[in-house]
Amino acid sequence: YARPVVEDDAIFFADYAAGVFAVDPTDGSTIWKYDDVEGKIVGDIGVFDSYVSFGTTDRRVYLLNRDDGRPVAGWDGRTFEKGVWAPVL
Repeated sequence: YARPVVEDDAIFFADYAAGVFAVDPTDGSTIWKYDDVEGKIVGDIGVFDSYVSFGTTDRRVYLLNRDDGRPVAGWDGRTFEKGVWAPVL
């Protein structure tokens, strides 16, 4: 459901089965993949500064480092009251 984001030297996108990817736009190779996610990703992902953000239907919000896909400390599935269906920017 999420739209891809093209930014600088990478394309970022999420799949419904709860994976977030960064791929090289020139050859399609995977730069990184993050799949330690609870719930489903149905909203767009956000890419800003050095971060990638997204929410899940399981009430969690994630913030990843843009360059390597590793979770930012304290944002590896922070739980909120309701499911997150909108982009997290």
